[in-house]
Formats: sequence, structure tokens, C-alpha cells
Amino acid sequence: MRIDLLSNDERAKSAKELLDRRHTVRLGALFSPSDTPPDLLVLPIPITRDGLTLNGTPYTLDACRQALQRGAKKTAVLGYGACPEALLCTDYRDLSQDERFVSSNAELTAEGGMLLLENAFSSRGIALFSSVAVILGYGRIARAMAARLCAHGAHVMIGARRSEAREAARRAGYIPFDPYDRAFFCERGRLLFAECAHAAVNTVPSPSVIPTLEGMPNAVCALELSGKSDVLAAAEALPFPALDGKAIPTRFFPKSAGALLAEAILRQKI
Repeated sequence: MRIDLLSNDERAKSAKELLDRRHTVRLGALFSPSDTPPDLLVLPIPITRDGLTLNGTPYTLDACRQALQRGAKKTAVLGYGACPEALLCTDYRDLSQDERFVSSNAELTAEGGMLLLENAFSSRGIALFSSVAVILGYGRIARAMAARLCAHGAHVMIGARRSEAREAARRAGYIPFDPYDRAFFCERGRLLFAECAHAAVNTVPSPSVIPTLEGMPNAVCALELSGKSDVLAAAEALPFPALDGKAIPTRFFPKSAGALLAEAILRQKI
């Protein structure tokens, strides 16, 4: 099988090393009209609606679609999340539906998130132990972060909009709250943990939840893990430092992230 990975970061390079043992793999180039199209085209993770940039050259998703349509054979496309509208005509595979990949990627993200938090606390001469971690969201990454922070002796508050998620957080031993109920959050944060250092971790892909954190007492930092640029911009407007947690697996654990990607690619039936 011939595989083209439309990225050339360290995760893609590590994935190529593993895939090369069984397949023909190229990195970081959209095939030209004279090329034979690949059997599988792997989009960058994540990809924006505007397109992608490879080796300094920007490509729109429409250019990707046109390249795919030039070939005599049908190329499967592997991406993360719902199929972009420009590529609806293709055989699109969604990595976000691969539970093994998503769960393992969340664990790597949480592991790197802990490194960022520990560095931020250490630079202030503060231990995570007995601090208060306020996590917005209760998906895979949030649960992985909560477990690690709890293991470090932190008190964990979970801001989840859905009542079922808040109940699941309560059963897990965390303090749940509605992230849009700012009065309740500030009361619990101030009265129960007034003398503790606080850290915020956001996993919700919406900037609307960020203002909840403005009144957080004794805040050390806010770690933004949703990967959305508008959410990071909202976090950077907070009165305490914001940490960019975008693409943590690739940044901190490229070999492990590459292995996860290679395994997910090999699970595709082409």
C-alpha cells in the first residue's frame, strides 16, 4: 500500500519509520498531476477548514479534492473529526471514531499537560500537592488529567455543563459544578480552598466558558487543551498566565504519538 502523510512533523516522521517496514510512505507533499495517487492520504491532525501548509506551501482543501479527483483510482482519506465539506466526495475515514487512538492520544495529552503544570508550579516554588485544579469539561482528556492531578494530591473541581457528566465526576470523587454558574464556582473556590494555589485546565472547545475562571483565587496558570485558537486567545486574556497545550503528543512524545498514528493507519482496510 502507498501512503502519503500530509505533514512532516516529528509524529509523522516516527509513524513513517514504522510504516516503511510494510508500505511505501511519503511525507509532507501533495502528489502532483504526474504522480500516481496514493492508496491512503493522511491529513494533518488537526486540519483547519482553510487547508494546510506543507514545506511552506499553502494548499486549500479544494486543491486537495482536485488532486484526488485527477487519479484513476479512488484514494481513501484519513482525517480527524467530521469530513470537511470540500472532501465529501472522497472515501473519508474519521480517526476520532477510532476509540483506541482517541483514548491513547488523550492519555499522552494529559501526560504532557501535567509536565506543563508542574513546570509552571515549580517556577513559582509551589507544589501541586494540596493545590486546587479546576478542570472545564469531562471528556477523555479531562478525565485523564483529573486522575493524574488527584494522584499528585490536588483537589479537583470539574466544570461540566451536562448533569450526567457532573454526576459521573461526583461519583469519581471530584467536586462538580456548572461552568456557567460563576457565582457557585467562585463561592466553592474561595470558601473551600481560599489559601490554596489554583490551576485551571480547559478542555472545552468554546471560549464562552473561559470567563468563569476570571475570579479564580490564587491562580498560578490556565492550561488550554482544547486546541482551538479562539479559546487560547480567551485564556490569554485572563489575569494570570495561559499555557498553550496544542499538539502536546507531537511536541513532547513524538515517538509514542507516531506509534499510535501508525497503528491507527494499519487498522484501515484499504
